[in-house]
Parts: sequence; C-alpha cells; structure tokens
Amino acid sequence: PHVTVYVGNDLSLFDAGVAENAGAISKPAGEIWASYAGTLGASYDLATLVRAAAIVEERRTGQGAQAGADTLRRDTPPVRVKILGDGPDKQKLEALAAELGAPVDFLGYQDYPSMAAWLSRSDIVVNSLVKTAAQSIVTKIGDYLASESPMINTGSSPEFRAKVASDGFGINVEAEDPTA
Repeated sequence: PHVTVYVGNDLSLFDAGVAENAGAISKPAGEIWASYAGTLGASYDLATLVRAAAIVEERRTGQGAQAGADTLRRDTPPVRVKILGDGPDKQKLEALAAELGAPVDFLGYQDYPSMAAWLSRSDIVVNSLVKTAAQSIVTKIGDYLASESPMINTGSSPEFRAKVASDGFGINVEAEDPTA
C-alpha cells in the first residue's frame, strides 16, 4: 500500500508571519537582497552563491579580480546575500565570505514566521543546488513562491527548470558557476 502526499504551503500562515515580523526587518533603501533559506550542507551550493556575491561586488565597485571590462554601471545598487539557515557547512561558508570580502549575511536559523518575513522583504530568492543534487522540487519552493520574489534556480531537474521558464517566476542558471 502507498499514499501520495503533496507538499504544500499554508499561505495564510506565511502571510501571518510576514505581517508579524516584516516591521522588524530594516532594509536600506536602494540595496538589493538575494536570499537563500535552508540547510547549509552538501546538496546546496552556497559556496558558489558566496563567490557570485563577491564577483557582483567587485564588478559594481570596479575593484578586485573581477573588475575591469566587466565593471557594472556606477549606479548599480549594492547587492547583499542573506543566508537563512544553519548546517554543517556554516563555518566554512562564513570563512569563504570573509576571505572574499563577499557581501553575505549569515542570519542563522529562523523560525517559520521570521523566515517568511525575510523572504518577502527580499528582491530575489535563490534555489541553489549542486549539479548532482537528487532533489527535483524542494519544499522551500512553496515559500519562495509565496514571497512573490523572482527566483534564481540552479537546480538541474528538467521538470523544475521547465516550470521556472514556462511560468516566468525566475531564471535558470548553470549550477556551480559563480559567473552565471
């Protein structure tokens, strides 16, 4: 015997978390937030996300290894990556961000209502999976969609990549490539 259980979200619970917590989150005017929520572990390619944040900052400021011909326009707003969660790779990722001078904030574990508020205040949400991740559509996708923020998807699942493209809620980029 078997049972099919569909993963879903209670939007009223998500929205209640936003209403309860959004006022406590101070976002500087003109700053772009790209946020990830979840485990800091092997299936999730957060090292690439940290490296990408460093590249964007180098191109924005015109300083560093990625500056030069790829320098962004002077009026490009600052981008900060917000990482919500905890896991076995946290210290390694914090060290990488410090080494690269990447504009990444590690916010630690957030309860569900707080996470909902952070995602809703974000300009972009990031589904950051390694190329070999077995996941197809992870449970956080519902929360990402509830935030109404566009998504950057690095997941390799053809099913989900097609959904991102056809439904127009984000873009697919190559996993493990920080310049992508």
